[in-house]
Amino acid sequence: MVSDFVEQGCWNVQRLGMVAPSGWVGRILGVVPPSLDQADTMVWAPSISGVFSLASAYRVAHEGGNSSWLYSQLWLQELPIKISFFMLRLIGSRLLVMDRLHKLGIVGPSRCGCCLYPGQESLDHIFCTGEAAKRIWGYFEGVVGGFQESFTVRHKLVSWWLRPTRNPYLQYLFRLLPSLICWHLWKMWNSFVFDGHHTPMVHVCSAIFGISGIFSTLNLNAWLSLFMIGRVGTGWWLACRGWSGPWLCGGAAQRTISSN
Repeated sequence: MVSDFVEQGCWNVQRLGMVAPSGWVGRILGVVPPSLDQADTMVWAPSISGVFSLASAYRVAHEGGNSSWLYSQLWLQELPIKISFFMLRLIGSRLLVMDRLHKLGIVGPSRCGCCLYPGQESLDHIFCTGEAAKRIWGYFEGVVGGFQESFTVRHKLVSWWLRPTRNPYLQYLFRLLPSLICWHLWKMWNSFVFDGHHTPMVHVCSAIFGISGIFSTLNLNAWLSLFMIGRVGTGWWLACRGWSGPWLCGGAAQRTISSN
């Protein structure tokens, strides 16, 4: 309650300092304290009167925009909203892996279980530098070619999002694929931590391409513009048009990544 911070018609600076950042206290002191005989009311800041209206809400939604290029890459119409919010937390270092928990004073073992030789459990390790992450990123980067080694997950994401191409479908794919890869790396990590289950790398890559991944977001014209697709025995192969990189394969035709 605002009235808890008002005494004898003046702001209680000591109480304000206990709950508000120092930079805010000075701004609060510049506002005339409310009368104690009035109940607290909610104020809608975008309107002059302080009263909510649909017109003011529409104006905020229409005029508001994402000023961050980095965060704007996370919102795609075909990308499930839960993945966009997940990526928002990932880029903001808000996922509670062990190195983040240590900073909050929570003690526990910090060893990533997704790698043959476990390293310290951190966001960069799980999503970029760890053995499992490197193999899965390399599975897709081998087709495109020209990627340099990345040491942070942000560097990895930006290297995909800034990939130059004149093909609009391919540009869209370069925006979409990193979020799907990170999402399935996160699912793989959670599967091990909470269920003790090691997900084979080939299953993770197949999931990224499967019904819950790229196949569900690109239409047929986009696929025909980007890839040549065929069957090999009980598996399939996928090659990008105009590139000489290795094929992406699945099932029995798997070539770029083992099933372990």
